[in-house]
Amino acid sequence: MTVTDANGETATGNWIVTPPAVLALSATVTNDSGSGNGAIDLTATGGTPSYSYLWSDTEMTQDISGLSADTYSVTVEDAHFCTVTGSWTVVSTAPTIYTVTYDGMRAQEAVSLLIQIIIRLVQQYMLFATQATW
Repeated sequence: MTVTDANGETATGNWIVTPPAVLALSATVTNDSGSGNGAIDLTATGGTPSYSYLWSDTEMTQDISGLSADTYSVTVEDAHFCTVTGSWTVVSTAPTIYTVTYDGMRAQEAVSLLIQIIIRLVQQYMLFATQATW
């Protein structure tokens, strides 16, 4: 490349312009144990620091905490206005407590109710097991 200034002076040289790495997100999710104590520890890489954050719950910090079970999305913008969006799900790991009381129920009805409860517990376990990160 040759550059000439207003006085006719020239300079010649070669420059290599290397773009920054692609802006990317990763996160570590802490699930909610039933008292709104879930968290998402976010890491942004690439792009051009510094980064700004906007979460779906309106937080503007890198990491968020005090979360209940739900899906949370974030948009991160770097210093050159490049953006990336990601979503993570906080799962509730709180145990479900069922209380069964006998109130004139026939044995067949009681067994049927217990079977329904066991099926529901297995469904919750399977949901948790498929969403857990091992």
